[in-house]
Amino acid sequence: MLSTVYEHQVDAQKRVTIPSQFRKNFEKEVCVIPSPDADAPCLYVYSEPEWQKVCEQVQAKAVDARSRRIQRRLNSSVTYADLDKAGRLTLTHEQLEFAAIDGTVVLVKNTSHVEIWSKDNWQKEVAAMDALDDTELGINF
Repeated sequence: MLSTVYEHQVDAQKRVTIPSQFRKNFEKEVCVIPSPDADAPCLYVYSEPEWQKVCEQVQAKAVDARSRRIQRRLNSSVTYADLDKAGRLTLTHEQLEFAAIDGTVVLVKNTSHVEIWSKDNWQKEVAAMDALDDTELGINF
């Protein structure tokens, strides 16, 4: 059975292992950005092709000063990194600090990317998700 949520430890070298089920969508290089959601302090990990799709969407909407500022913020916050042979991603000090990661991380497969959460922040996110009314999406399950 495939899962979309995994827990892993960050090692002493600030590396986190990306689960093999998630790595299928990545080549060697990945793009890491801080979540653009102020109330969701986690890291987004994109494959290069998926990140390019995001950039194209942002570029298409960058029609005024405000949207160009958002574009600059996104592009200046991306970090390109290589996965090692074991599928580990080395996180920067700034990334660890932004996402409040200090030991255990939760990796979540989202539609176009993987999210890396601190365990505490993920538990808060789960509580917030549980409080949602699923019918707001207008999808019949």
